[in-house]
Amino acid sequence: MVNEKKEVKIQQGAQKTKVASGGSNVKSSNYQIYKYFMENIYKEYFAFMKKAKSVYISSVDENTKPEI
Repeated sequence: MVNEKKEVKIQQGAQKTKVASGGSNVKSSNYQIYKYFMENIYKEYFAFMKKAKSVYISSVDENTKPEI
């Protein structure tokens, strides 16, 4: 119950700040753009990290092969 109350307070505060910035259409469109933008960033980031990790692992394997 405590967590629910906190979430409600946070949402109310966010709505107040959004109201100051513009109308309801502006609020929802900004949120959708932000959400889409962040999804793309995370997709690119994780794809990059997979590539970087594979490159790092392959380089480590190459370095350790002579020792083995």
